[in-house]
Amino acid sequence: MQRADITDWPYIDSPWDLFLECDRYNSTVRKNFGACIIAHMLGIVSAYIFPFIGAFGLISNFLVLYVFFFVYRKPTRQMIYLGSIAGADILTLITFGWIWLFPAKGLPYATLARVYFFIFNFNDVTCKVFRYAYSFTASLSSSLFLLTALDRCLSIYFPLRFSRISTRRAWEAVLIITLVSALAMLPFGLMVGHSLSQGKIICWVLEQKTFLQIYHVLLSNSSLLQTLLVIGVNIALVVRLRRAVSERRSMSNCTTTNREIAASMLLVMLSGATVMAALPQSIAYALSSILAEVLHGDEGLTIVRLVYNISDLCWHILFLQQALNWVLYMKRMKNFREQTLRLLRCRRQASRGLHEESFSSMRVNTRKLRLSVLESFREEGSKIVHADRAADLTKAKPPKTIQPNGVIKLQNYTPRVGELAPEQTLAEQKEITFSTAF
Repeated sequence: MQRADITDWPYIDSPWDLFLECDRYNSTVRKNFGACIIAHMLGIVSAYIFPFIGAFGLISNFLVLYVFFFVYRKPTRQMIYLGSIAGADILTLITFGWIWLFPAKGLPYATLARVYFFIFNFNDVTCKVFRYAYSFTASLSSSLFLLTALDRCLSIYFPLRFSRISTRRAWEAVLIITLVSALAMLPFGLMVGHSLSQGKIICWVLEQKTFLQIYHVLLSNSSLLQTLLVIGVNIALVVRLRRAVSERRSMSNCTTTNREIAASMLLVMLSGATVMAALPQSIAYALSSILAEVLHGDEGLTIVRLVYNISDLCWHILFLQQALNWVLYMKRMKNFREQTLRLLRCRRQASRGLHEESFSSMRVNTRKLRLSVLESFREEGSKIVHADRAADLTKAKPPKTIQPNGVIKLQNYTPRVGELAPEQTLAEQKEITFSTAF
């Protein structure tokens, strides 16, 4: 039954791709055993493991984005970069993970090719849009990470100059990187479409295939070019950090230096994890693109599929690394950990930064105000207000009685008798003032 379905299937990507290599291994020679094992590994990971990684990745990256952008009132440049990377990772996880790998690899494997969905095969428009979408998000994530590494490296080498750069410049840099990535991946939205390859329909570039394949390998997917540049930047950063650590030992106390070193060490660890996850995928994708043009026949097709499957497996490793960035931030960033825990515990004050001037909301101020008045006023005959009227303090005067300096003026209320001078009388219309600073 499967043989007939494969013969009639018009597209090069089919629901039976992960079963073909094992069928060939069982029917012919044993040298396809490696391809069979890799195909089964890709099917198991895509069908049964990716849903957990994908769901955790969406949640963790959303938490990172929300905390850096909406909890901290004044995020640093590094927070802006890391939050932007988390947003790009969410888009990549959705476009390539949930829309491609899971329905095109995982579902067919789990259901024995009965349930599947191929976004590339739907029509020519979805082919163009989807190729462009995941190429753009993958390139954007890698480019933003390169920007983060460059900013941190320059801040370590030239601290006086780069410490004065405002966060507005960071937002502008993120916007520029986004526009450049969108324009750089534009060929994969314009020059991609359905064409024939080995008698089957494929969604890929229509012209200048060799050049655009190399272009795609270098700048998209795991972005081989950006990955290599990140390695170079991190080597320079580690060299400078070694000297900074030795200088710190000779200083009794330098909070600024310690903070810069801690931020740089976080980026070095993050870069190491990213490179270890991205570099294998970049190499496998580059080999698959080259071998697809060089090798032909059944044996050549087997090798090409093997390398493509390895490339897709490396995508799952990359998704895992992106999902675990949140764990690294929780471990290495004390402020981020405390703010995230407050957010998860649904505390109302989670949006207040730890290193900023703290202030209470008007609702909390109102409650404190009532308590303060209840303590400051008591009943003293008919000319002094009763304590139970103090509970209606917020209704006594309209908001215009609150002065710009935080002082509230009230009438019809008098202070404690002990606080009055001997010559003072308790006038019924006496006006008093007190501050709202608690």
